[in-house]
Amino acid sequence: ASAFRNPIAPTVNVGGNPTDVAVDDATHTAYVTNGNDNTVSVVDTVHCRAGNTSGCNQVAPTVAVGVGPVSDVLDTATSTVYVTDTGTDTVSMIDAATCNAMTASGCSHVPTVIVGYGSDYAGVDTANHSVYVADAGDNAVSVVDATTCNAMVQIGCGHVSTVALPGAPTGLAVDEATQSVYVAVTFGLVVPGSVAMIDAATCNADTTSGCRRSPLAAHGGINPGWVGVVPSTHTVYVAGGPAGAAPTS
Repeated sequence: ASAFRNPIAPTVNVGGNPTDVAVDDATHTAYVTNGNDNTVSVVDTVHCRAGNTSGCNQVAPTVAVGVGPVSDVLDTATSTVYVTDTGTDTVSMIDAATCNAMTASGCSHVPTVIVGYGSDYAGVDTANHSVYVADAGDNAVSVVDATTCNAMVQIGCGHVSTVALPGAPTGLAVDEATQSVYVAVTFGLVVPGSVAMIDAATCNADTTSGCRRSPLAAHGGINPGWVGVVPSTHTVYVAGGPAGAAPTS
């Protein structure tokens, strides 16, 4: 019985200060943002996973991105991994079709798009081919057209819309089922924060009429942070920060 006490999960070596993971099921690849190294590690999920650790005993190859990558998200429609670079106020775009666990031919070419100040978390709405980026320093969310601004095409990267928020965004998640973008907004460590809700049906890459409206907001805990959506249960989870709780809605 003691053999099953406190089991240690298998690990793989990546870069310094890993902060987020995006998985591409099509290429069996996990992309890990390394905040201290300005890189993204590329992990082979066929040979490095819970059931097969044969490929975990080596350092995963990396892709150079902008300064201070915080999070990454995959757009399956364009096979693009969007990486938020908080230190350069950009989003790096990795071509998942040519930079993955099987091939590295496209890993040296990583274009970027300029977004707002302090870009941290991002989410993709594939139905509206839009990428939403939380800009903590600007109290705003940038809206990028994923069709014309991705790893292969950058013709539309100069046209980025923004949505003003009442405070600094600290987390973001997209619920495609309800066409809603949930954004955790903080006002500091004392005043309770909120969760802003952007209507993705009227604020996206094609339609910006709703981007000029003040987003509806629900009360959250003090200093809310990470946001997650579970479509099957119609539930939004908001994690509290150092002085916060973890409210759900």
